[in-house]
This record gives sequence, C-alpha cells and structure tokens, in this order.
Amino acid sequence: MSILLQMSAGSLRAFIHASWSGKIRPEDIGGLDADPVMPPIIKLLAPGQLTNNLEEFRKVVREEEPKFKPLGEKVHKWSMTSGGKI
Repeated sequence: MSILLQMSAGSLRAFIHASWSGKIRPEDIGGLDADPVMPPIIKLLAPGQLTNNLEEFRKVVREEEPKFKPLGEKVHKWSMTSGGKI
C-alpha cells in the first residue's frame, strides 16, 4: 500500500491518494479484517481541508504560491550546486 499526502504551504490544504497492489483477504489472516487506513488519517485534518482531486489541489497551490510568505525571520539559507553539494 502506498499513501500520498501532500499539503500546501500556505493554507495547508491537503491532497490524499492511496493505491495498493493487492488487498488482504480475511481468509488469509485467520478471518480478521484489515484495519482501515484512510479514515484515521482523514480524521486528523480539518473539515474542508482535504481533496482527493489532484487538479483541484494543484490549482490551490498555484493560486497560493505567489502570495505565500513563511512566518518568522530568515536566519540562513543554503544553495545547492548542480552536483548536489551545499
């Protein structure tokens, strides 16, 4: 199972997507059902914060990006060269 959770930096709007290559069958694990994975994650997010529509999420990020300014004071910054060195 793979869970992709992305959040915008400004409004903290979230995109979530889950995928899997197969599902656990109760008969394979002694008659037990697999625990739900997505509901506990979704429960942590505020109402209206989550979308499972990637294009909608990308639109929000594009609209917020030019206006986003992180809180606090910049203390230092790093730059990377094309070789990956700081």
